[in-house]
Amino acid sequence: MSGFRKTVTQLPVRPGDLDSVGHVNNARALEYLEHGRWDWLRRNNLSRGTNVIPVVVRIEADYRAEIPWGDIRVETDMQDGGDLTFKAIFNQLIYAGSPDQFAVKAVVHVAFIDAAARSVCTLQDYLDDAGAMAANTAR
Repeated sequence: MSGFRKTVTQLPVRPGDLDSVGHVNNARALEYLEHGRWDWLRRNNLSRGTNVIPVVVRIEADYRAEIPWGDIRVETDMQDGGDLTFKAIFNQLIYAGSPDQFAVKAVVHVAFIDAAARSVCTLQDYLDDAGAMAANTAR
């Protein structure tokens, strides 16, 4: 899906995000990835709260380094090509400490559900719905 841009989201690691060892728990890292995807939607002018909703159906995450207290950055990009009819695939990286070495690398699969009918929709259905929502908001 060309036309969408990669985003970089800066986030602080809060003291409550740390476990007893002093680094971020793996479950918190998944929350950082989610924050990055919501920010990606916003920056690519795709609306939240539409009739067709995105739902995470699969996450593959490789944890490569600890995430300490401090600031992190989450890079989010949507894959191009392949069969993206009924899903979108996001590549995400979390950088902590070193600006050149990532701490977490994830591939996130997102499907789309019609909120009223509770049935699977296509990526194009979501894009059409998000575009209509954005147009209504601009009026």
